[in-house]
Amino acid sequence: MAVSRRNFVQGVVAATTLAGTGESMARAAEKEPPSPVALVNRGELSVLFGDSTTHGMGRTGYCGIWSLTSAQQPHNAFISSYAGFIYNSQRGRPVELRRLAEDQVEFVLNDPGSHTRALFTVREPYYVDCEATVTLQNRVSGPYLLQSWASYINSPEDGDIYFRHAGNWVRAHSPQHGVEATYAPASLKDIEDDLRHLTPEERKNNFVYGYSQQRFTEPFYYGRIRNMALAFFFDTADAIRFAISPSGGGTSILPGKSCPAWDWLWLIRDAQPGKPFTLRMRMVYKAFVSPEDILDEFTRWRK
Repeated sequence: MAVSRRNFVQGVVAATTLAGTGESMARAAEKEPPSPVALVNRGELSVLFGDSTTHGMGRTGYCGIWSLTSAQQPHNAFISSYAGFIYNSQRGRPVELRRLAEDQVEFVLNDPGSHTRALFTVREPYYVDCEATVTLQNRVSGPYLLQSWASYINSPEDGDIYFRHAGNWVRAHSPQHGVEATYAPASLKDIEDDLRHLTPEERKNNFVYGYSQQRFTEPFYYGRIRNMALAFFFDTADAIRFAISPSGGGTSILPGKSCPAWDWLWLIRDAQPGKPFTLRMRMVYKAFVSPEDILDEFTRWRK
């Protein structure tokens, strides 16, 4: 008999929910084995984290946030058959997911080439913080190690993202997959510094190498999903690239539209073996007020 994603998730969450709260739960988490899912309810948010196993839709490899809902918006911000806040560079590899506390989970991946840990903390009223650390075992062949992250957005009316350049708001629009797709910081003087080591075939086969000439000066962006704003903040500009696809998430439930991918890239230059590299991020999912409200959120977080 076919099992719906809802029934699958409810069953697994019920089977893996920890008994107790507060200190007792923290002590239990010390011995908590890996689990395929972890549900965190905090403030306005309900966040379902999942590992790379199937999430009831017959798909595997999407470790990240399987579902993101809010008291302000009951529909999943991400496409149910995919996910959001996916560590794309680790897609398809075995990942261990553990709950560390009521509001905190970690993803851990060890393979012959690297050790990766992503620590997620859900904070009131509508924040998800992430600290990702990568430690290489071997040197990379190119000028940087590329770590990509993806979010597949559930049927927004407006698939574009918004960011800041030189004190002004920019609306980033990609007309088709791989065209005007990636946005670099203003500090990158020459886009070819990111691209010249690639072969023509490599540039052609990965949409994120379709760079726009438009730049950003502050390391954050947001998009609109129904009555909500979904924003991503980063603690560095130089190492970050924003990447979007108007159709990366497949067919939308809205007639004549596609679901976009709102992605980002983390470029680690001088990636020396044995040295940990860490990126700190915040995701904000709240009722949309104004662009200036998102800017205020970023300014407070960056302080």
